Amino acid sequence: MSRIAPASSSDASVRIYLQGNWTAIPTGLSFAAAEGYDTSLQVHGQDYDITRKNETLILMFNLTGEGISFEQSYSKKP
Repeated sequence: MSRIAPASSSDASVRIYLQGNWTAIPTGLSFAAAEGYDTSLQVHGQDYDITRKNETLILMFNLTGEGISFEQSYSKKP
């Protein structure tokens, strides 16, 4: 079982980690921005891979007991 909890008062800041007897779970998350905006991710922790497909960022990682945290930010396109 995994748990997602806010890392701070920011709505775009997240920590994810495993509870129980799990060792690792392959995990993928997709992040899209509203029309007219671009999005970026700042990832902290273990190895990860980020790809961009059209307007969507895809974050892939192996979720472990050490967890992972990240912040998503938005910027208006020029």
